[in-house]
Amino acid sequence: MTKIKNCLFLAIALLAATHCHGQTLHVIGFAATNDERIGSNCEVDLNGFFNMTMVIASMTGYTPQYYWGYESNCNKDYLRKTLASLDCGENDIVIFYYTGHGGRDFGDTNRFPFMVLNGKTKGEYVHVQSVIDRLSKSKARFKLILTDCCNMPPSNTPRLSKLPIEQPVYLTTAPETEANYRKLFVEAQGLVAVTSSSAGEYSSVTFSVDDEPRGSIFSIAFNNSLAEIVTGATKENTTWHNLLKHVNDKMKYMVQPTQTAAYTIMFAESTWPSGPAPSPTPVLAENKGLAADLAELVDRTLPLNYRLGKVDAIAKKWFVPDAQVASMARNGNLVLDYYNDPKAFLRHVAITDAVARLILLRDMKAENGKLKYIEVQEVRKQID
Repeated sequence: MTKIKNCLFLAIALLAATHCHGQTLHVIGFAATNDERIGSNCEVDLNGFFNMTMVIASMTGYTPQYYWGYESNCNKDYLRKTLASLDCGENDIVIFYYTGHGGRDFGDTNRFPFMVLNGKTKGEYVHVQSVIDRLSKSKARFKLILTDCCNMPPSNTPRLSKLPIEQPVYLTTAPETEANYRKLFVEAQGLVAVTSSSAGEYSSVTFSVDDEPRGSIFSIAFNNSLAEIVTGATKENTTWHNLLKHVNDKMKYMVQPTQTAAYTIMFAESTWPSGPAPSPTPVLAENKGLAADLAELVDRTLPLNYRLGKVDAIAKKWFVPDAQVASMARNGNLVLDYYNDPKAFLRHVAITDAVARLILLRDMKAENGKLKYIEVQEVRKQID
């Protein structure tokens, strides 16, 4: 773990170069470096994460404060104490990162997995959703949660990749990129949570042809996508949605079968994930047919396979292929979740047991009359 420990000395040296504005970037990094199968890759990941966050701190003018959980400290109790110790100001930023084993219970409908940490028993597992719930209550203006782990029932065989893949790149500190760093990390207000694979998928680590650990596919893809979007290389607006779309595009070519990062974006109305807030109109009576189709998707008296089988037909009937769906809070102004693929939204409401019904709020239509944007409220079941 010499590299990780040396990072701490480097952090002290680089703090002098940070333009301190009085705000803190709280950086929490947990890594299963003691794991006999993937521990060496987790160490590579953690060092890469450290380098990334030092650049973010420098380019945003925030003072980094680090909380490390590796080797024997990568455990449930230390994570709990770390999260409890956070003391954030209202303009602070929190970045949480975990790399290691993960999994999910059969029947779990949450898109996020649990983290195995260094535990060998289920009592040591920590669900990513619990971290999201904890950090969502923080006063910090922006919270980013990144987890790089499998999202399926635990296996003793980690998936390894030796495909030709991108090498991790260093993030630029060029002055002209400062505005884009600030768009992502300072001007954003809310929470972004990303896990490296969707429910039922493995997450891969990678080795060189000489069996040298090179880190995990998602961590490399995220780092390199961030490097490209802040320089304008992607030729897209600097938004979290575009960044994460780029991450998934990269992973398609880095591992086969591919893994697809699952994420949720929860922003205040003033910081919409895809740029300026759209100007939709109230849903018209002509869309009552859509309401009926959506009601069928959440009808739990119908078999799951039947509901999932309706997804493609409903998407084709009502939406353009790249339509955007925003799931809104009860007040109708706060975005709780965001989808850039209508099928992903439709699959979500078909699978989850928590949604009792959907309320259509506002929409925008494309030239062909199909929906290109829609806002909905997910009315949750009441728990007795």
